[in-house]
Amino acid sequence: ALPKLPPSANDLPRQPLEAPRPRAPAAEEDDWPEELRAEFALALEQENQAIFEAEEREVLEAKERQWAEIVKRLVGQWEAVHKGRTGTMQRLRCHIVEEDGNGGLKTWSRTINSRPKRKFAREGAEDVDERTEVSLWLDKGNVVWGKGDVVLDSSSLNSDVLRWRHRNGHVWE
Repeated sequence: ALPKLPPSANDLPRQPLEAPRPRAPAAEEDDWPEELRAEFALALEQENQAIFEAEEREVLEAKERQWAEIVKRLVGQWEAVHKGRTGTMQRLRCHIVEEDGNGGLKTWSRTINSRPKRKFAREGAEDVDERTEVSLWLDKGNVVWGKGDVVLDSSSLNSDVLRWRHRNGHVWE
């Protein structure tokens, strides 16, 4: 039990209060003048919009931080052993991942220790590596290669070996 404070000379006796009458919320708003209701509705709409925009900014900033971490992790050269169609022939491929200058990533690959394809566009053409650039991008938190058929296994992002999964079930590291 709490101790009672001693009475002071300035204390007024407490008057009984009338019990509150229940009112519907809409009835309270009906008491407001029309211009006050319009002002309140506008202020409420503006506040809701500001909250929505702040949440959108937070989500965008979080995605940008996530992408920046992925970019730091993926930029560089990665080697992969690719099996032939029969599963017996293997070739070593070097995948080069670079920033594209617009905040995105691009990658291109070359085969190690294999003869480059010959271009026959003109007489005396040199042997050149075939280079096809492909974009890497973020889709719903997943790093996607090219057209979207290949996705990075996100659990491999913090390891020395990256694991990619194709839609058809093929997996390579």
